[in-house]
Amino acid sequence: MAKQVNVFWFRRDLRVVDNRGLDEALSSDLPVLGLFVFDKSILDRLEDKDDARVSFLHQSVTELDKTFRENGSSLLVEHSTPSQVFELLLNSGEFKINKVFTNRDYEPYAIERDVEIAKLLGESGVEFESFKDHVIFHENEVVKDDGAPYVVFTPYKRKWLAAAKEKPKELKAAPSEKKLKNAVDSEGGAVHSLGQMGFKPPSIELQPKKI
Repeated sequence: MAKQVNVFWFRRDLRVVDNRGLDEALSSDLPVLGLFVFDKSILDRLEDKDDARVSFLHQSVTELDKTFRENGSSLLVEHSTPSQVFELLLNSGEFKINKVFTNRDYEPYAIERDVEIAKLLGESGVEFESFKDHVIFHENEVVKDDGAPYVVFTPYKRKWLAAAKEKPKELKAAPSEKKLKNAVDSEGGAVHSLGQMGFKPPSIELQPKKI
């Protein structure tokens, strides 16, 4: 019988400490499957296969998976496109997805991708919810009364501070690192090597920060 889970989809937020969306997922009433996708839609466009950005990303994902394993679970790490990964998960006999949590990404590609994924999940009755994580306010939350953006710092600062008082939760750390026991083992293997993804290992070792 498939195990009912919620999913937390990591993207730019490769950490367990003070991770807003991860905290929301781990506070839900179902165990959480952590997911990261090495997105072929992006990686396949990179001509340089000795790319320091990819090497650093790979080491960061490996460190993140290690943190999950130290807490009795593991990440599901895939090298594919997000749509293909979610299609496989939705048709998996291993997990039954109730809801997908993630942190909001503001890049144009990411916005289009998330619309596509939300539609795909919605067709199967799965909710998709994204959270503010690496910003305190969205771009349209601190604006003039007429909706126009501020061009002078001092009135913007006053409006920002007033808004912060109304939303104290936005300024508090999310204790996601204390809830990792609510994550489940993906039962997947080790993180894909750079070579398996068509990239070269770094000539010097990059050190991601402790997460």
